[in-house]
Amino acid sequence: MDDLIRRLYDMHQERLHRYLRSWGVSKREDLEDIIQEAFKRLYIRIYQSMKPIEREKYVAYLYTIARNLAIDRHRHDERVGHIEVDIDDTVLQNIADEAPEPEEIYDEQELQDERLKAIEKLPKKIAEAVKGLLEGKSLKIIAQEIGIQVPALKCRLRQARDLLNNTQK
Repeated sequence: MDDLIRRLYDMHQERLHRYLRSWGVSKREDLEDIIQEAFKRLYIRIYQSMKPIEREKYVAYLYTIARNLAIDRHRHDERVGHIEVDIDDTVLQNIADEAPEPEEIYDEQELQDERLKAIEKLPKKIAEAVKGLLEGKSLKIIAQEIGIQVPALKCRLRQARDLLNNTQK
């Protein structure tokens, strides 16, 4: 699997589960099928399409595809027919929906884009330390990858924080 797709999967798989549940997809296997198909279509669109999508639109495209697949799944289920079951779902109605709203997803993507732009303006050695953190790596792994000790890495991260705070003022 492509490294970009793997990172997107790691970052969005759980959110996609919640998002699809908010669209009424409840079976675990249906969730997995839809997510797999959404990432497959994203991969095709990025690497095999005559009209690849722009990098900043990957996440929005992924969620749009997942939503459309959920809608298609509902349409298919309606055509096949449902078995009516007489159950009291009042308990289920009181469960809070933790899935992010599309606006929240968009806002999060914009914030992520702003962070990446700010990080690109940092000195190279400091930026690589921050990027490792954003990728979810531990301090020990980041330090090993860039060839420094953990205390030196912490110093670079403090410098990054100071520089980023100064640019926001």
